[in-house]
Amino acid sequence: MNQFNDLYPFIDRAVKDRKYALNTANGHKAALKLFEKELNAEEKGSLGSIEENIDPIYQNACRNNSNISSESLDTYRVRFLKVIKDYKKYGADPTRMKDWKPRIWASKPLSEKKDFSDKNEDTSLSTLSDTINSPVHKVELTLRPGKRFIVSVPNDITKNEAEILTNLINSLVVNKNEQADPNNK
Repeated sequence: MNQFNDLYPFIDRAVKDRKYALNTANGHKAALKLFEKELNAEEKGSLGSIEENIDPIYQNACRNNSNISSESLDTYRVRFLKVIKDYKKYGADPTRMKDWKPRIWASKPLSEKKDFSDKNEDTSLSTLSDTINSPVHKVELTLRPGKRFIVSVPNDITKNEAEILTNLINSLVVNKNEQADPNNK
């Protein structure tokens, strides 16, 4: 058979047999619906014809779906071709479905995931530019949780320029009394 209309029942069967997760199946069906509008009668009757003509089909889909980003359209194209490939390999012969071992993505345990919060950082300099010969030094300083100071300074900063920066930083300091009552100046 190998017709386009065989792909929808194949996806449903793959979900039932736990070969596709439900969200994966929904993504594949969305791709089928998007490209189905672009197929002619010959292509709907032959998956091989779809594969041969995928470039013009994809171009038509891009032209007719200008409201969808090119990255998303490319993702739909990949999904569309994946369904066809899986169908040809496992769906055309239902006895092969039982031998299908889908790739399983395992998530890392939370204990192995990197903590991106500032709570573990101390108040020391956390980064400087990697190379001594770099024209600038990037300095990041964690002042308190959630509050960081980041500055890039030339490696040949003069004393006069450093004083200007010091004065600028001093002008930013907020006294606790001023912070409590912003109208009191």
